[in-house]
Amino acid sequence: MAYCPSSPTRMTSELALGSERGDVTRVLFLQPKLQLLHTNTPDAINYYFWMELSSEPHTSHCSVMVWRRVHERTVRRVAFSRGGEILVTCSHDNSASLRIRRVGGNMDDYVFKVLRVWIFIIFCKDFLWTPT
Repeated sequence: MAYCPSSPTRMTSELALGSERGDVTRVLFLQPKLQLLHTNTPDAINYYFWMELSSEPHTSHCSVMVWRRVHERTVRRVAFSRGGEILVTCSHDNSASLRIRRVGGNMDDYVFKVLRVWIFIIFCKDFLWTPT
């Protein structure tokens, strides 16, 4: 799981989750400085079901997107670059051990195929990530 907070130049924040099926779920919070999710009763505990987040009234606060089969095996690590434009995922599968994706989707992914991942160190413009 990785979280990219909002900044003065970026009004949204994001949460990325990897699954055991190789999927990556991205939750984009549209009003993070106000509140992450819609609340029915501000002074009480609010319960949320995952399937409700993609319907009203939550769509004014968050957007959920699932990238299917990013990896063939369990997603082990997920990380954002400092600016939040790049998402890096790591898995133990042989076809896509490490995947670097632009969150905007305007470029193809970088895919690294490695038989055994011990340690990768990636430098990418103010970004250091070391999966183990």
